[in-house]
Amino acid sequence: MLKSLKVVPLVIFIITQAGLCLSDTLFLKDGKVIEADRVWEQDNFFMYSKFGGSVGIPKDKVSKVQYSQKPEKNASSFQFDVWPFGTTVNEAINIAQSHDLPLHKHGIITVNKGFHPQVRKYMEADHFYYNTNLLGHFAKVDLFFTSTSKQLHTVQIRWPNQQIKNSQLISEIVSMISNKYGEYQNTSYGAKKWQIKDGNEITQKATINTVYLNYLHISLIQKAKLEIQQMERQRIQNGSRKDNEKF
Repeated sequence: MLKSLKVVPLVIFIITQAGLCLSDTLFLKDGKVIEADRVWEQDNFFMYSKFGGSVGIPKDKVSKVQYSQKPEKNASSFQFDVWPFGTTVNEAINIAQSHDLPLHKHGIITVNKGFHPQVRKYMEADHFYYNTNLLGHFAKVDLFFTSTSKQLHTVQIRWPNQQIKNSQLISEIVSMISNKYGEYQNTSYGAKKWQIKDGNEITQKATINTVYLNYLHISLIQKAKLEIQQMERQRIQNGSRKDNEKF
């Protein structure tokens, strides 16, 4: 006599990768919904990251933001303008586009007054700049990235063609930085330095006709130096294999 077999239903759970990952959601006033890896506030924009890039949407176009978890307060808030440290070149270009900034590769002269997509041709560069107006004066903003990982580690602002005897610009810069980050120290090389509590630094110095302000992310600067050393070692090793028989 044959025994009846019990058939046990096999339940297969299919879990998508998106379901496993936390995501933030932007609800726009025009009815569109954007799911992003992360959403954060920056000036008058809601910034969001998706597919490795960052995009900004004006706050007045957003009806609601739904966070996967409560956004953490940025204890340091150490950055210049719209440029978070650690931002990749691709993310920086997207930020420039969302703010209509005339970002371009260092060494290329441009008269653009707004964003131009041609800058995307230079994704492998590690030094970009744009011209702007700060504190009522013409200024150049330089962005420096690590050589290999392409992360923002230094922001330098330059005000050229300044009469240093007229110290109103310097006084205003020093006052604003001190109000936010505390008192500065005078360095041995004639600069003012603000030591940020997370180990980063801001320095201000003036030459005969130019005022400089530098935002320095120390750990990323160290990473930049290590990447340069690694690139140099690799260059020598490649040359050694190629030219070994010449010696």
